[in-house]
Amino acid sequence: MRGKATSISLGVTGIILFAVAAFPLRNMIVEGWYLWKLEDERDTGSLLNAITNLGEYGTEKALLRLHKALASRPSGGLELAWINNDGAEFGMDFVTGTTTVPDPAAPRVHYHRLKSLHRLEKRLGPAIVVQAFLRAIENGALEHRTRVYLSAHIVLRTSKIGTRTVEFPSFWDELIATHPGMNWTEYSFARPRMIRVMISTLNSDDNASREGAARVLGWCGREASAALHDLENLRNDDVEDVRLAASEAVQRIEAP
Repeated sequence: MRGKATSISLGVTGIILFAVAAFPLRNMIVEGWYLWKLEDERDTGSLLNAITNLGEYGTEKALLRLHKALASRPSGGLELAWINNDGAEFGMDFVTGTTTVPDPAAPRVHYHRLKSLHRLEKRLGPAIVVQAFLRAIENGALEHRTRVYLSAHIVLRTSKIGTRTVEFPSFWDELIATHPGMNWTEYSFARPRMIRVMISTLNSDDNASREGAARVLGWCGREASAALHDLENLRNDDVEDVRLAASEAVQRIEAP
């Protein structure tokens, strides 16, 4: 009887261990399925379902894919956007794109991405999100626009209230109050690494990336003084918006 009881106990233990080990595998498979479903944007219903579920089951992979989608706007511009706990949407453009004929479904898809990212970042926690962003921007294979977009998140969210060199919208403090995970001031170690990446991005072949990198560096103020030489050169860029962004960045960095 003792041997039978031991066998049963070992069997139950084995089942429990298998279930524990299988749970991460299940989530990985589920995440992979919904990431694959993101590729087909023709079926809006399926796309929205995939985005929603990635907010529940996603890992760093889903985090970066959803942010990458937000950085790839049809207009070519770059925008930072968030929603608060009440579902209200806030946003600010920092690189203006060209006017395009919008897809009627685009606002719904955009909002669902923000909503899923809100849940996903809360679940992962800021420490994981910050490290994921740093690994991404330091990856040489990442598109320059996504690199600039993620760097803008880093510099804004690590900036202390009262010391910001960028004109923050009035909603920012409200957003931080309702979503503390948006406040990354304790992760300021990410800023020097981000600045190095942005300095290298000033040489991008993409106009919006050069403009965005200049603006992000300007937001860093004196902290980005190492970028002054490259920004001065960029004041002679062929693109007017890039020249203006570079000039503004120099002024912000040199400001007393």
